[in-house]
Amino acid sequence: MPNHNKNNIVLILSCLIFFILTDYQAGFGGINISKSGTTAASILDIPMSPRGLAMGSAVIANLPDGATFSWNPALASQYRHLQISLMNMPWLVDTKINHFSVIAPTTYGIVGVYLSTWSMGDVIVRNEYYQEGTGEKFSADDMVIGLAVARNLTDHFAIGGTVKYIQERIWHTSASGWAVDFGTLFKIDIGNGLRIGTTLANYGTEMKMAGRDLYHYHDPNETMDGNNENIISSYETNSWPLPLTFKIGLSTDIVAKSNLKWIVEMDAVNPSNNYGSLGLGTEITFGKWLALRVGAERLFLRDENVSFGAGFGLNLPPLSSFNANFSYGFRNYNELGIVHGFSMEFGF
Repeated sequence: MPNHNKNNIVLILSCLIFFILTDYQAGFGGINISKSGTTAASILDIPMSPRGLAMGSAVIANLPDGATFSWNPALASQYRHLQISLMNMPWLVDTKINHFSVIAPTTYGIVGVYLSTWSMGDVIVRNEYYQEGTGEKFSADDMVIGLAVARNLTDHFAIGGTVKYIQERIWHTSASGWAVDFGTLFKIDIGNGLRIGTTLANYGTEMKMAGRDLYHYHDPNETMDGNNENIISSYETNSWPLPLTFKIGLSTDIVAKSNLKWIVEMDAVNPSNNYGSLGLGTEITFGKWLALRVGAERLFLRDENVSFGAGFGLNLPPLSSFNANFSYGFRNYNELGIVHGFSMEFGF
C-alpha cells in the first residue's frame, strides 16, 4: 500500500478518535452536561432495523438495509431494484416499533418512502377521585413519515436526503414537527475499499404538545362568592427541539471473496441530547445466503453502559426476479432488558 494511502487512513482515524474524545471530555457544544431528556421525538433515536440493532447502529457506511433512509439516505444509492421492507420490534417497557419502507430506482436516482411507528397498549385512566379507574382508557404513539432521495454523483461519491413529518400523541394531546436528514457516502480505493459515511439527522422544527387534555376549569378567586367558578383555562407547554445528531463512520472489507465477506465499521456519534460515543459493528457473510452480525453501541459514553448486540440475516432462494431476506437482531440494554427485532425484505 502506498505511503500516502497509509497516511490518509491514519489521518482519518486520528480525526475520528479526536472527534469523539473531545466531545467525551467537553460534552456537546462545550458544555459539561449530557442534555439527556431535553429533546422531543425519542422515536428518532430508535434503531429501525434488526441489522442495525445487531451491529451497534454502526451501519451508516457499509451496506443498505430496509431502514437505510433512517441510517444514511446516501446508502440507498447502492440499490438497483425495487425493495420493500417490513420490520417489527417489541420495544422497551411493553411497547412496540414497526417500520415499513419502499425503495425504488429511477432514471434520476433512488427514491423512497417509509413509515415508522412506536405504540403502547391501552392504560386505565385514574385520578384522585377514581383511583380504580374512571372507565376510560388512554394510549400513546409516535409516527414518522419520510420521503427520501439518493443519487450517485460519481463512482466514488453519493449523496442523499430525507424530508420527514413527525408526530407524538398521548390521549387527546399531540405535537408535530418537520425535519430533514442529509447523508453522504465516499468510497476510497484502498485495500478492499474504504467507505466514509456522514449523516446530519433531525434538523428541523421544535415540537409543542397541545390538545383538549390540557384544558381545565379554573376559579380565578376561590375566596369570593358569586363569581364564575368554571372559567376554561389551559396549561401552557414548552417547545422542545428534535434530537439533532451528527455521525461519521468508517467501513471496510477485511475479506472480500466470492464465498466469504467480512465487513467492519466504526462510527463516531455526536448528538444534541447526550455525550458523544462510538459504535462498532461487524458482519460476516457466507456465500450469498447467511450473514452473522455483532456490535456494540455507546462505547466511551459517560454515565451509561455499553450495549451489545448480535443477529443474523438469511437470504431465501430466489424465485425468478424475486428475492427475499429475513433478518433477526437483538441488543442488550442492560437494566432495561433485551430487545429483539425481526424484518423481511423483498426485492423485485
